[in-house]
Amino acid sequence: MNVQKLLIIGNGFDLQCGLPSTFKDFIDNSVTKQKEKKFISQIADLKDKKADEIIGYVNNVSNFTELYFREDEKHGINFWIYILLLKVNDPSELSGTSWTDIETTIYEFLEKEVHVPATKENLSIISFEDLPWKNGELSLNSPNGTLSDHSMLTISSQRYSLAATIIVIIISIQRQVQVFNMSNSFINYIFEELKNLETDFQTYLETQINDEYQTKANKLLNALADNKKFNLLSFNYTSPENVNDNCAKTRHVHGSLLNHPIMGINPQLVDPTSKNFHFTKLSRIFSSKESGFTNTQIFDDSINQIMFYGHSLTQADWNYFFSIFDHFNIYSSNIPLVFYYSIYDNADREMIQTNTIDSVMKLLSAYAGYNPQIQNKVIGSQASNGATNTNPVSHFAMNNLISKLTLENRLRILPLSL
Repeated sequence: MNVQKLLIIGNGFDLQCGLPSTFKDFIDNSVTKQKEKKFISQIADLKDKKADEIIGYVNNVSNFTELYFREDEKHGINFWIYILLLKVNDPSELSGTSWTDIETTIYEFLEKEVHVPATKENLSIISFEDLPWKNGELSLNSPNGTLSDHSMLTISSQRYSLAATIIVIIISIQRQVQVFNMSNSFINYIFEELKNLETDFQTYLETQINDEYQTKANKLLNALADNKKFNLLSFNYTSPENVNDNCAKTRHVHGSLLNHPIMGINPQLVDPTSKNFHFTKLSRIFSSKESGFTNTQIFDDSINQIMFYGHSLTQADWNYFFSIFDHFNIYSSNIPLVFYYSIYDNADREMIQTNTIDSVMKLLSAYAGYNPQIQNKVIGSQASNGATNTNPVSHFAMNNLISKLTLENRLRILPLSL
């Protein structure tokens, strides 16, 4: 029997099934609030110190780093968890989620360079290449003071305080010297730490999955597909398709718990020739060992409906959606796009609906502006009607695509009823 439905799911699917699958859930499970608060307080005390005071302070850093390690003491808290915690200005902010955006944090750490205010000219740039390493350990008695103008990575005290960044580097490396000695550079070290973080997140999710989740996931998949056969494109690491008889074929965009989940930054934001490019999702996907991609082809010619659920439709994943729309020639075909959402709080019903509609409009508008076929059709239509316009063609292309899909009843944004 030919499969006619393509279902695309994001983390909202797992959350709807009761799985605590956000990165914030993982951090709360991994690090106790007491340790987080202590770390934030210690760092706050250092943010206004000068370079010589920092160097003097870190001689005794091991005295308080004991607070920040897991109870089994096999290895310290992951480097990237420290970097996330540096974004918290006060322990009261720990209950929020904005500081737990790991992929944005990686990008900012690697790519963003913001100059330090003039009052701290002597602390303008950290050079990780030029930090005084000796036998795999940081020498605190460097005659030139550890700062230079040459940098492989740059961190600003405006974004992450210079003092805090130095402390984080020392904390991590003091406890993981063997890991660092196996790396050729600091950037390799933090890349290994990213992979360790992925493994930790994988282990966490595996402990959270239970029979209740699988039952709810099976029911939700059947509701989305109307109990019909479907192919699944998942942005999640979990594999609910394994308990569903209607799922014909699956691909996991960013890996799965069956192999190795991947985290990374948007490749559009990074120069492909940069050393940082191997931190991108695209670079990671090309490694078959790390990605959940197989040779399975889920874009069957028989597909006549594309459904979305639980995905935030953020810009970081637009390229995937653009490729799908291109493959199925969304502009000229008869394939409908159905965006489902759940009302998880009746008090916020209107806000949830509005946010979903806004996300869909942004996605489709961006696609129309990107797709030359749509823009050429708009140009041809304007010319045949003798119309002239000073507005960008992409503006008309955006309106044209959305209007066309709406008039043909091929754009549906619907609450899901279970």
